[in-house]
Amino acid sequence: MLGPVLAVEPSVDLTVTGDRRMILSIQGIDVSSLILGSSIADQAKARDDFVLDNVQAGDIDGVILTAFAQPVTTILVLEKDGTDSGMLRPLDAQGLPLGGLIDFATSDQSQWTFPVPGLWPIGGMVITSEVRVYGLEVSSSRVDPMSVSAVPTP
Repeated sequence: MLGPVLAVEPSVDLTVTGDRRMILSIQGIDVSSLILGSSIADQAKARDDFVLDNVQAGDIDGVILTAFAQPVTTILVLEKDGTDSGMLRPLDAQGLPLGGLIDFATSDQSQWTFPVPGLWPIGGMVITSEVRVYGLEVSSSRVDPMSVSAVPTP
């Protein structure tokens, strides 16, 4: 099955509160205009928000599934340290895979560090699809997501 073409590139803009705990905008888009992904597996629930302190503790092995309440074409992923790699695949409205897996690597993530005790460096990537998708599958031997959101498609 062919499926939609995905493009993965580093995120270029992240704005956070003065204490570096809350995300205010990603890619210049205020978080009030984004929709949060919803984890399908309990192990990744810590990233279903815009709070940087709520990272999945430790790397998750295997597959992470994230669903969106409406179709999207732009997905924004923030990941602890920005040092992990793996595979991505979009999901349809029923949560089923659309097409094959594509690689993502450390080089696909921007790197941000903040001088706040206890706050990890952050990696960010933007995933765009040529068609509307309803979710994202991330397959990796180690990944620790901090936040997964998307730009709603009208």
